Amino acid sequence: MEFGVTLPNFPYGAPPSREHLLEVARVAEEQGYTSLWTSDHVLVGSEFPRYGIVYEALITLAWLAAKTKSIRVGTSVLVIPMRNAILTAKEVATLDKLSGGRFILGVGIGWNEEEYGFLGAQFKKRGEVMNESLAIIRDLWAAKKPSFSGQFYSYQNALFEPKPEQTGGPRIWVGGNSDPALRRAGRLGDGWHADEVDPAGFAEAFNKVKRYGRENGRTVGASIRYTVDLFSATGNRKEKAVPEGYYLGNHGEVGMRGSFEEMINFVEKYRDIGATDFICQFEHDTVEQHLDFIRIFRSEVVDRI
Repeated sequence: MEFGVTLPNFPYGAPPSREHLLEVARVAEEQGYTSLWTSDHVLVGSEFPRYGIVYEALITLAWLAAKTKSIRVGTSVLVIPMRNAILTAKEVATLDKLSGGRFILGVGIGWNEEEYGFLGAQFKKRGEVMNESLAIIRDLWAAKKPSFSGQFYSYQNALFEPKPEQTGGPRIWVGGNSDPALRRAGRLGDGWHADEVDPAGFAEAFNKVKRYGRENGRTVGASIRYTVDLFSATGNRKEKAVPEGYYLGNHGEVGMRGSFEEMINFVEKYRDIGATDFICQFEHDTVEQHLDFIRIFRSEVVDRI
């Protein structure tokens, strides 16, 4: 199992900043983590303050890819149906080429209808748009003279260069827990990217993904992202109250907490089910504490698995 770190391109502790992003990337690579991840929001209503301060996902990764040497960079997840699929394919191909083939494209359909409206995108048809967008992205990355005719996009005998550094393009990890999302991961993705799904639910959903993959002659992997609270394990006390409109984890609670031994056992459950990557979002109060937690988790959890 490999371990990644979410970048503070949105606030989940110390405020996002150039220095905060750079230091997290530097320490994560120094500590042997294998991937860095951005989250994606563009323009949200004022009732969602946590997502009102977001460094753009792809630009942030392009900048940090130039500041690092070997660590992979990826999106967890890019909301593809809010974006132009052809432009997204070009941006990702360029980023993969310039990073030396270090990019992973995590994708999802999102949940914020108002944000879709702000961007002039079709919320009600986002599943259909996603499926067509993934087909377009694959076509542009691989075909010598791409052609496509669909419900939302059409082009013929086109030229698309540079191709991504990775043959056929970066791996695509499809997020989401609904049955359509799991089916999409099996049919169109290289992996399923889960977010704070408990081990039993993860096992059940991953079995579905693998079945959908087999039905389409494909082998599909899985990864998991979790909020990680090291406060109790390290004896630290969380100093900052969570502002109104913010939350910890996907369901109002921190995703993983307890002793280091409990965390090791918890992570091993996902490894045994078949997850190849465990992506950590470390709760923290300050930049220095964030960096300390990245180091501590490496020595007390990762190195003992």
